[in-house]
Amino acid sequence: MSLPLHISLSRPLVLKTEQKDAYLSRLTTVISESNVKAFDVQPKDLAWHGNENSTRWFLVMRSQQAAGNEMRHLLEASNHVANAFTQPLLYASKDKRGHVQTVHEVENKFHISVAWSLQGPVSATDDRTRRRSVTVDEDDLGVPYELLGRLGELKVNFSEVKVRMGQDVHTVPLKTRR
Repeated sequence: MSLPLHISLSRPLVLKTEQKDAYLSRLTTVISESNVKAFDVQPKDLAWHGNENSTRWFLVMRSQQAAGNEMRHLLEASNHVANAFTQPLLYASKDKRGHVQTVHEVENKFHISVAWSLQGPVSATDDRTRRRSVTVDEDDLGVPYELLGRLGELKVNFSEVKVRMGQDVHTVPLKTRR
């Protein structure tokens, strides 16, 4: 089964059964009210990116920020709802008073996962805990620089937000572009 390309806006959350409907309803409302329209994303490079525990490594296309900061707006909406349900935030932290502090350089973190491995790349295995992301070059994958350079010519369209709860996937359409 082929899955569509996606950019994650949250990490896995653990909701109580009685919270799921309210969470989905609130997230749907917040996304709809955000006025984010469908947008395109262009990859800028490939990188190996380790998860928080460095137990799994993902080959990712790091993406350039879309012109209207749509990904940042969707991330803020997602984090807002997660925070309201006392869930962990993605690319953000809370200050001592519990206020959400969004990471300013979040556009460097958005990525599209294309593959994964249980072992880190050779250049990262000795220093996995300090080096969470390793840029891929021709030697890492045997991919010619010419092809790596053409990544920026790709455009990936995003016209909806998918919310996965267990095995169920709910779709929240974004407004259409003019």
